[in-house]
Amino acid sequence: MPGDPGGADTSFDAGVLMIAEGGIEGARKLSLGLWRYSKDQDDIREVDGFGDPLGRTAQGLYVTWEEDLNDPEGPQAVRAFVRAGISDGDTTPFAGGWQAGFLMTRVFESRPDSQLSFGVSHAILSDGYVDNQIDAGVPISRGEFQIELTYSDTLIDGITVQPDLQWISQPGGDRSIPDALVAGLRVTVEL
Repeated sequence: MPGDPGGADTSFDAGVLMIAEGGIEGARKLSLGLWRYSKDQDDIREVDGFGDPLGRTAQGLYVTWEEDLNDPEGPQAVRAFVRAGISDGDTTPFAGGWQAGFLMTRVFESRPDSQLSFGVSHAILSDGYVDNQIDAGVPISRGEFQIELTYSDTLIDGITVQPDLQWISQPGGDRSIPDALVAGLRVTVEL
């Protein structure tokens, strides 16, 4: 990671993340994807006799469906999406999740780059992560729920701004943490 002592690790000692996706696309898109690390990753709960994490195959799959709800070339073109995925659940806090929402392009006819997106998602925590939290005395649930609203637009050539607002229920699945309201702003500069 940038900022790590010695800089970014480019040795690939932890393996390589491989992703394959295939599907059909047009007014509708249906795709299936698979991902897997080339090397075993540490189990988040299970350990060997010496207390070292067991190595596990980190892998998962996901499915995506998207569909235009009106004229994709017209003003206020709306595309709906649904995504769902599962993972091995042994190497990460998450065993799966789903997202659904819509993306509206050309929100304002006079602003061809304007986009508005609304989505909901639910992250499902893995059994090992939940058990670790229970052992630590954390009042844990099985997941977290999120609602997000974001808008982006090009203000002037090469500068795009994207304010984002998210509401998260039970962040990280921890029932003792109050719901969170997160606001952000992304600025993209293209030279």
